[in-house]
Amino acid sequence: ELKAFYQDHIEEICDDCKRRLIRNPLRLLDCKNDQCQPIIAAAPQSVNHLCDECSAHWEALKAYLDKVGLNFEIDHKLVRGLDYYTRTVFEITPPVEGRTETIVGGGRYDGLIEQLGGNSTPGIGYGMGIERVIENLKRQEVPVPEPEIVKVLVAHLGDLAKNEALQLASELRQGGVTSILSPSRGLRSQLRYANAKNCTHAVIIGDDELAKGVAMVRDLRQSEQSEVSLDS
Repeated sequence: ELKAFYQDHIEEICDDCKRRLIRNPLRLLDCKNDQCQPIIAAAPQSVNHLCDECSAHWEALKAYLDKVGLNFEIDHKLVRGLDYYTRTVFEITPPVEGRTETIVGGGRYDGLIEQLGGNSTPGIGYGMGIERVIENLKRQEVPVPEPEIVKVLVAHLGDLAKNEALQLASELRQGGVTSILSPSRGLRSQLRYANAKNCTHAVIIGDDELAKGVAMVRDLRQSEQSEVSLDS
């Protein structure tokens, strides 16, 4: 119906839309040319041509958004640039009067995973302009807390403890904790190295601690220290 409608107005649309009519009719609704805006406004709307299943899905989606208190507007001209979207596409704009730039855009895709060789799996995805998000946070004066970064020096005293320190540092990194080792041998030198590298904590393992199966954990910001089991 959309193609038939545009065929009836072929002399009124821009050259780009004449090409879109053949290659990708949905992109007709995304035209920014002033010449085409009256045609877009009068064009058939997809929500009036849904099957029963998709219509029920659409009504349920709107009900869910209302239930969680999300403000939304239905944009009959919204078309995303990827052809694998199904049912719903969306864009998020900042809640600032007079500003309409998109900071998030995405949609639902029911067949993408299967196209890539997996099982039929519905999904949803989006892209976000991080620079625009930051810009809008600043404009709205939203306080952004600095992330608390934990950086650990694993200090070792003795050859046996060094092997344990290597393994512990590796395990911490695998767990997402930034961990380093010092090239120095003495504890004082290793702790100076930790301060130079802006470490927040030091895990101290000596041969005596290793024999007891423990390590000393020192908070370098608070100068507090506690004993923990190496198995914890």
